[in-house]
Amino acid sequence: MRWWVLALAAVAVSSSYYEDDVIGPIADLLHRQRGFSQSQLGMLNGVISIPNVALALMNGLLIDRFGPARVAFWSAAIGVLGAALTAIGEPYELMVVGRFIFGISEGAIFIALVAGLAQWFPRSGIALATALYLSLARVGSYAVDTSTAWAHPLYAGGWQPPLWLGTAIVAIGLAAASAYYWLDLRYRPKALVSVTVERV
Repeated sequence: MRWWVLALAAVAVSSSYYEDDVIGPIADLLHRQRGFSQSQLGMLNGVISIPNVALALMNGLLIDRFGPARVAFWSAAIGVLGAALTAIGEPYELMVVGRFIFGISEGAIFIALVAGLAQWFPRSGIALATALYLSLARVGSYAVDTSTAWAHPLYAGGWQPPLWLGTAIVAIGLAAASAYYWLDLRYRPKALVSVTVERV
């Protein structure tokens, strides 16, 4: 069962990595079709980092209080909201707000899923599980970097369809986080639960 958890965690975080980089492939379209300046494009890329400056510690406290699976689910839901607002995209300020909200999700879900894997895998296997998790997360980065090829018809339709694709991918991540939450509630190994409680 733990390998299913790892797979779901990888899908959830990979979708987040995809949305993180979604502005890059459409930067030229935003410049040509909406007249965005380099400063505005930079803001769309950079604003997602702002929440994590202040919220990283709070995310850790929330995970300790409510559990990794629940926080991962909440974070994934927030990520869908942020991605959708980004895809709506008009006015520009709404796009910035969407990216900011997605940034809240991105930092929290990454930490929550790592903490969740620590609850599912024994000490002798957690390093391998985390390494696989990080490797699979980069599938999202690769997918968005190559999306202009495999999703070319969407890019041919302008700046907005690729953003809705990103929203759909984040929604898949939400589905994976939901399934992980359900498995965690029903099947998390009791021995690992007790060890985690003792360490806290």
